[in-house]
Amino acid sequence: MPPEEPPLPTVYDSVLDDAGVDALFEELARDSEGTTVLLKGDVQARAGGAADLNEARALLRDGKVFGVQIRCRLGGVVWLYTLMQAPQGIRLVRIEQQ
Repeated sequence: MPPEEPPLPTVYDSVLDDAGVDALFEELARDSEGTTVLLKGDVQARAGGAADLNEARALLRDGKVFGVQIRCRLGGVVWLYTLMQAPQGIRLVRIEQQ
């Protein structure tokens, strides 16, 4: 019998409006630990490296960065959040890190 495949990580994918993005950043500021924030200039390039959550939210809201990646521990689980500009709002992809 072949060995069992490891489970795939939990992934969430959605599009947020401004209120949803604000709520997410507020939750992360209040409840997350060990937060690291990277700015994305475009699909493949970083834009100026790291930032704090407030700065990242402002840059994303103002369209000055293509996206933001946030790695943090929330509720005992390490997550990678990727937020990207999209025509219908801000696309959020959240992946559980194992």
